[in-house]
Amino acid sequence: METAFMPCEIKSNRIYRDGKAVGFQQTKNVGGAIVPTVIVLHDTAGHLHGRDSIDWLLGGPGRSQASSAHVVIGRDGTITQLAATNMKTWHAGASSWRGRQMLNGWSIGIEIVNPGGPLTPLGNGRYKGVDLIDTKADPSLKVRTGVFPQRTEDGKPMPTNAGAGYWLEHSPQQIAAIVDLCRALVAAYPTITEIVTHWMIAPTRKVDTNPLFPLAEVRARVFDRTMPVGFGDIPLADDAGEDASATADEADAAPGPVDDGLYSDPSAAAAPAPDHAGPPKALVEFVQGRLRSLGYYEVGDIDGDFAGRTEDALVTFKRHNGLPPDPVLDQATLNALTSAEPREVGEARANATAKSLRKAVPAVQQAGRSKLLAWVLAAPSALFAALQGIASNVSSVMTQLAPITGWLSAVPGWAWALLILAIAGGIWWSSRAVETETVDAYRAGRLT
Repeated sequence: METAFMPCEIKSNRIYRDGKAVGFQQTKNVGGAIVPTVIVLHDTAGHLHGRDSIDWLLGGPGRSQASSAHVVIGRDGTITQLAATNMKTWHAGASSWRGRQMLNGWSIGIEIVNPGGPLTPLGNGRYKGVDLIDTKADPSLKVRTGVFPQRTEDGKPMPTNAGAGYWLEHSPQQIAAIVDLCRALVAAYPTITEIVTHWMIAPTRKVDTNPLFPLAEVRARVFDRTMPVGFGDIPLADDAGEDASATADEADAAPGPVDDGLYSDPSAAAAPAPDHAGPPKALVEFVQGRLRSLGYYEVGDIDGDFAGRTEDALVTFKRHNGLPPDPVLDQATLNALTSAEPREVGEARANATAKSLRKAVPAVQQAGRSKLLAWVLAAPSALFAALQGIASNVSSVMTQLAPITGWLSAVPGWAWALLILAIAGGIWWSSRAVETETVDAYRAGRLT
């Protein structure tokens, strides 16, 4: 069952729904700018109304000093934004994914209002979590059992005590809101290629979101593809009563970036390398577009193909920006692509003229020839039109021109001459435009 909410969109790192900005309450617990590549889903492990979780994550006196998130999604699907989507928040803590550490520096954190668990059964459809959950009094509250897998997708083992239990299903409104928001985030940031959960990036510490969360469905709907078999109802829930986000070791003392590489998850060493055959097409198209906008026109077409010209252009870009000159598309490269200044063009190239390019660039040479032919065609026509205009008032000259103008008796000859002149002018103007565009392309570096 879908909600009545309209799809989301991201404008200037703010979330909009139905054309209006969603509720925004700025958290104090933020770091520097990020280029997100992953979305991390969490459970709040708080009250069902969610107000306590929002208040806690805002930071400040009497609130969390070491945790925050970008978004909180209520049971009714309401989205509350706590930080700009391109800023670092403290939601992941000590974490790793596919061999990379500390996801706070490259992920967007979404908190989903849910009590976590496991819940304690009290009988007669009632369960104890942070709140008393009475499934008979409120049929929208659905509780059932769930189990946790033995390992994460990237090979990290789950603790042996992560067993079965009772969990509260996430509401249909929440699932719909998550799908819409994640679609908007992926559209706004083509660098985002995966959606994961807290337990997947920190299995020794976390179990959120809970086992009932339909991760495979969400992924498939967001990325419009079929997920691998075996990851249907993946366990995703939070440790009851534990701070769901950052650790004191990772929290910034003041707004600003920190070196996340100083802290590692002990389970990360066993993680295998990513199994992707190559960067996703959407990410490659983003990189190609950025390279072109920065003046690296040798990248070629924006076609999502990473091999060949794109790799070569990326290597050149990285060399110019003090990065290892290799075709590796890592976080440092994405950060540089986002913040780099346009490529500088040499003085000789910037001051090139049509004359200086005629020998080196055939298109400029051909454009020059077309302009010359246009002049050759236009000059006699212009002369003939002028002479006929004069001759129309001189009978002796008209008599001499009679054999030439007789076949044009239906149409004034000067009109034909002007038509030829116009055609010649069009050829000249078109050739001039081609020549100018070619010279401009050479100066800018689009033509080598």
